[in-house]
Amino acid sequence: MEKAIVIRKINQMPDNLMGIVSEFLDKLVKGYELGFKQGTELSEAEKQEILEALAEYEAHPETGLKWEDLKAELTSSHAL
Repeated sequence: MEKAIVIRKINQMPDNLMGIVSEFLDKLVKGYELGFKQGTELSEAEKQEILEALAEYEAHPETGLKWEDLKAELTSSHAL
């Protein structure tokens, strides 16, 4: 899947989901980088950490990032 498709999907999501999306993307990238460097997939502990982060956000969605902040961060970090 191309980055443009993923970014378009993110742009279409409701603002109240942006915090969980941001946290999930951070965890996903971190896990991928660790797996890539070590030649392994996510460990069970890493998978559990991602699930716990998602559950925490669902319980307290007000703790997420504002969409405009996330959009600016993604735009600058991916040179869009």
